[in-house]
Amino acid sequence: MPGTTRHGQCVFAEEEYRASREYLSARLPLPNVLDEPISWHLTILGGYIFEHEYHRFADWTHRIYQDIGPSASSHIVKVWIALPRKIRMMFESSESAGLTAARRADLVLQSRDLADLWQAADIERKQPGGMMHDHYCSGCGSECSEDLEDCVLGTTTLCEQCRSEELYGHEHSCPTCGQNWPCQSSGCVDEAKMACGDCLGRKNDEATQGAERFSGFSLMSGLSSIVVLIGFMRLPYGFYALLRFALCLTAIMGLARAVETKSRSWLWPLAVCAILYNPILPVHLYNKSLWEALNVLTIGLFWLAVRRLRKTDAPRS
Repeated sequence: MPGTTRHGQCVFAEEEYRASREYLSARLPLPNVLDEPISWHLTILGGYIFEHEYHRFADWTHRIYQDIGPSASSHIVKVWIALPRKIRMMFESSESAGLTAARRADLVLQSRDLADLWQAADIERKQPGGMMHDHYCSGCGSECSEDLEDCVLGTTTLCEQCRSEELYGHEHSCPTCGQNWPCQSSGCVDEAKMACGDCLGRKNDEATQGAERFSGFSLMSGLSSIVVLIGFMRLPYGFYALLRFALCLTAIMGLARAVETKSRSWLWPLAVCAILYNPILPVHLYNKSLWEALNVLTIGLFWLAVRRLRKTDAPRS
């Protein structure tokens, strides 16, 4: 019989192993509930793998995954537990195979050895760390260990050094300006879409400026401008009360922006506008032309404040 064992005799023959692997490969993925033929061939496969070097449960499991894939995962423990009974059955079936006394004696010893190995491996399986098994780094070939539950079935992995080089050992290129820089982030994103810090900063500044152009103060200044233009027409008194309220609200929003940007020089002009147009204690000038001139000057003041009170321009105020 093919195969190298301690006593020169194999319980599980290589031709049976090959036939079982072919049978199972033709039925992948394996069903959740196994029929008797599939179960028998899966046990033959597991027995041969166990007999030939893979005596630890973790290594044995990993080798089965390599042979027939991860669909065997739900049946692994059942096959493992059935191995001693299968070894005994294989030995009993060989008694009528016409073996010589010497070969039968070797088979007895081999069966006992396998039973002892299985018992020791089953004890190890239940111990902490019993699921650890060896991998070989696909980058440098060094040996490294990983927990079976976390490893990639199939089995290629990278040691810590090669994994680090893979994460940090490449450059990024900015799609906007073409500048290159070494990657320094373990959370690396798609290189083709990653902008450099300068371009990203410019985009953020543009976005901030765009948002500030449409801030509440600027929108209210625009609305107030429209109301002031309409106010040149002859309209009921109620409209001018609305105009007063709109200009007062715009001045208050300007005051809030001045406080936000720490622009002290704009506090007094905007505060004066808020008092002048307040609707609670209204100021009366009794001259429509004078009010129209003040309204135009106030709108001009608002738009100048809109420009100066942007956050990017705050230091100049």
